[in-house]
Amino acid sequence: MWAEFPVSQVELDQSVIQFYSSSDVAERGFCPRCGTTLTFQYTGSRENIDISVATLDDPSNMPPEDHLWTKSKIAWFDVDDQLPKYRDHRGS
Repeated sequence: MWAEFPVSQVELDQSVIQFYSSSDVAERGFCPRCGTTLTFQYTGSRENIDISVATLDDPSNMPPEDHLWTKSKIAWFDVDDQLPKYRDHRGS
């Protein structure tokens, strides 16, 4: 699960995070010591950054608002709550 924030509201300690271009369109931040995924960011747009909710001090403060990329969900997993669902990104 990811939480999206404006880049202007996020301060990353560059000494404890490394970045990997996982594709032509995205970059992922991770802990170089343990490999934990920390961030996701589209390279074409530097306005927002996604942070892995599991890495937050209190993930319970970030309940889900929607479900993205449902077209690639595991077949046996049913998304059966009332939150908005998008096959790709928001709006599609």
